[in-house]
Amino acid sequence: MFDSIARIAFVTQWDSAFFRQLASGLSQFAKPANGFILREFVLGRFAKELPPTFRSWSPDAIVSFIAADQTELLAELAACGRPLVSTARIEPLPNCGIVLGDADELYDAVFRHFHEIGVTEVVRFVLGAEALSGREQYRRYTEKRGAAFRSFAIPDPEELDDFNRMKYVDPEVAEWLQAQPRPVGIFSQHNYAGGYLCRACELLGVSTPGDVAVIGVDGFDAALTSRPPLTTVHLPGEAMGYEAGKVVAAMLRGAPPPTEIVRVRGAKIIARGSTYSPSRNDCNVDAAMDFIFRHACEGI
Repeated sequence: MFDSIARIAFVTQWDSAFFRQLASGLSQFAKPANGFILREFVLGRFAKELPPTFRSWSPDAIVSFIAADQTELLAELAACGRPLVSTARIEPLPNCGIVLGDADELYDAVFRHFHEIGVTEVVRFVLGAEALSGREQYRRYTEKRGAAFRSFAIPDPEELDDFNRMKYVDPEVAEWLQAQPRPVGIFSQHNYAGGYLCRACELLGVSTPGDVAVIGVDGFDAALTSRPPLTTVHLPGEAMGYEAGKVVAAMLRGAPPPTEIVRVRGAKIIARGSTYSPSRNDCNVDAAMDFIFRHACEGI
C-alpha cells in the first residue's frame, strides 16, 4: 500500500478484445483498494503524440502497448521519467520493464494444431513492427524444433482493421499466397492479420482451409466476422495486464525494472472454420456451412 493513491495510465493505440483484456487484468490489480487509480488512454492507430489529457492527468506510472515502430510515442513515454512497463515487444528503454506472453508456448500450440489437421508446411505472416521484433526468436524456435524457418513480412495494409471491405489483394501478397505449397498453414501474431489473410484468400479464389489454413490472434469479434470464422490463439491478456500491474507497482516502490522479459503463460487455440479439416468421417460440417453461407438467400 502507498501513503496516497498512485495514478497508473494504460496507454495503447488500439481498441480491441485483447487490449480490453489487458486493461481488465491491470484494473484487477491497480484498484483503489490496493492503492491505485487506473485511467485508460486509447490514442488511435495513427497517433503520433500523447494527448493533452495524458499530460494534465500526470500519471505516477505507465503501462503501455505501443508497437516498436512507433518510436516517437515510445520516446515521449520514456521522457515522462515515470516507471514504465510495456506489454509489446520493444527495444529496451530507460526505467522500463517488459511483460509479454510466452512466444514458444504460442508456437507450440500453432504447430500442434496444424499437425492435428495434417498440415506440415507452416509459415509465419508478419506485419509492421513485428517484422524485426520476433524474427530471431521464431528462427531459434524453428531450429530447436527442426522445422523450416519460413516467414513473410509486409507493412501494415490500409485495410487491416476493415478487411471485409477489401476489393483487391496487394500484388506482393497475392504473388506470395499463390506460390505457397498446398496445403499450407499460415499464422500471425498481429491483431487482425488472420482475418486479412482469409479475405485475401477469398478474393484470390484460394480455398480456406482446404489449401490454406489460417491461425490468427484476433479477438472474438474480429474472428467471427472473418470468412470463414478464424481459428485464433487466445492470449492470456488479463494475466499479462495483472502481471504488468505487479511489475510497475514494484518499480513505484523503488525496485529496478526487470532485466529480463517477464513471460506469462496461458495461450490456447480456439479452433474455428479457417483450420477445420475439409472433410470428416461422420459428416462434412464445413461443406454444409460453406453451402449455407453461399446460398442461404436463394430459397434453399
